[in-house]
Amino acid sequence: MTSRPEPGQGVELARAGVRGYGNCWMHPRTLSQSASLIQAGEVWLGLEVIQHLIKGVSDGRAADRKENSQFSSRLSDLTAREHEIAQRVASGESNKLIGYELGITERTVKAHLGNIFQKTGTRNRLQLALLINGHSE
Repeated sequence: MTSRPEPGQGVELARAGVRGYGNCWMHPRTLSQSASLIQAGEVWLGLEVIQHLIKGVSDGRAADRKENSQFSSRLSDLTAREHEIAQRVASGESNKLIGYELGITERTVKAHLGNIFQKTGTRNRLQLALLINGHSE
């Protein structure tokens, strides 16, 4: 927990192996949910930290990403719109921004993401970004 949340600090802590990063002003329900996830072995870093991680993965691999069979096969069932949304998620965009730029509601973006996660076998935005940017999970 920190009193001054900074995505860069969260990223550094995640790289050091910390499984949870939050701030002193978290809503009690969010704190409870994050604690439950961490106790179950999951990671909870908060949206801004996740977006920072995704941007770092995207920036680091965009220039030299190699097409591979795993990448192609896991994304081959996506529709054109799902591909577009997946690419935007992999570059770190929020659902709200994706919806605004594509002229669809945030709820529609979430529905597409549900389909994308199911078709790609990913569970969250970070796994999807890692898959798209050529990193193994």
